[in-house]
Amino acid sequence: MVVKFGYPYVINSGGVFGLFPGTVWIQPLVVVACSIVFGYWVVRSKRASRQELVVIGLFAGGGFANLLDRLRFGGVVDFIDIGIFTSFNLADLAIVGGLVIFLCQRTFQVILNNLNKNKI
Repeated sequence: MVVKFGYPYVINSGGVFGLFPGTVWIQPLVVVACSIVFGYWVVRSKRASRQELVVIGLFAGGGFANLLDRLRFGGVVDFIDIGIFTSFNLADLAIVGGLVIFLCQRTFQVILNNLNKNKI
């Protein structure tokens, strides 16, 4: 398999990585709602870990960067293409990176909690 790398200029009217095409104005509502929920959670918990703050920063940064593109261009500008997947941008990478960190953190937290419960 040959992987081609390129820099296309694509206006994406869908969600992250081109999913859900044609949903231009639903995405900003999701970004704002998620940012409010995450912000409320951080303020309410008063003890968010560094990893949680990084995750929130990646989600919010990626979401708001895509939101600015939508307001300015009517869609998100995707400019990275690695040939084996749809084109994407750095904001998409931030959102997905935040999700991966979040899932890894939660998974390890559950495993450690279970191990500590089973200690005698």
